[in-house]
Amino acid sequence: MTKPISVAIRAFIDTFDSTLLADEDLDHVLETVCLSAGFEDLLLSLIENNAYAPELGQQFAVAGAIRGLAPCRRLRSGLNTPVGSSLNLLSKLLSAFDLVVGLAWSKLALRVQ
Repeated sequence: MTKPISVAIRAFIDTFDSTLLADEDLDHVLETVCLSAGFEDLLLSLIENNAYAPELGQQFAVAGAIRGLAPCRRLRSGLNTPVGSSLNLLSKLLSAFDLVVGLAWSKLALRVQ
């Protein structure tokens, strides 16, 4: 069974070393991200859970991350957009849970765009 989205986000933040995002080799960074188990879990959670379920809003409220709800929903429906756009939405989502981590992902999104 897939983790709830808020749990998957927190697990990803807690396990992925965001300092790797600053590596100058952009291809290496993207490969590392895409091959990480936490990223796969996060994507599966976004895909397999209902981003519009009332429970999701409750989960985000409990986590103190309600401002991440809109980016979460947009990311869920926009996973087939260009990589830079998806990373930008991901950075906004992660920022709601951890501002420092979200900033690192925002910088990566700018590099990709």
